[in-house]
Amino acid sequence: MIVHTQKETGYSLLELLLVVSIVSILAALLIPQLLIQRGRVIEAQAQRRLRTIGSVMADYTLSHVEEGYADFQELKDSNMISDHVTLSGIIVDYSLVFVTTDSVRDTGTAGYTIIAYPRPERSYGRLSTFAITEDNVVRVYKPGPGVSPNDPDTWEPII
Repeated sequence: MIVHTQKETGYSLLELLLVVSIVSILAALLIPQLLIQRGRVIEAQAQRRLRTIGSVMADYTLSHVEEGYADFQELKDSNMISDHVTLSGIIVDYSLVFVTTDSVRDTGTAGYTIIAYPRPERSYGRLSTFAITEDNVVRVYKPGPGVSPNDPDTWEPII
């Protein structure tokens, strides 16, 4: 006596719902971590680019001793930065502000500060603000007692 049984083809609704729920849970756990890691990569790139800009400023100052520090346009004019580079395109998701102080006549010192502000439309408040000054130290702005948002020398240095 031979009994023929029919094989089921396809998946039941319960099996499909189980797979969809497992994938949803994994996505809910992994996507925030991926966004955090992406932010860390962007911040590390911003720090590296600020250090590079600091090196370019030091090179410019060594070759133009009498002129002091340069602003962005002067660096482009002296071919220290390529012509196709724009101020808003140097660091992804950041805007740069060049501030130079030329007080050699008054105090005998000159300085510069380059601040990288995260673009609000791209960072959603997840990226930090960085700055580099004439001592070639990259600093990060973290609000706290004694920290002024207008004075990068009070910001936390990144080693």
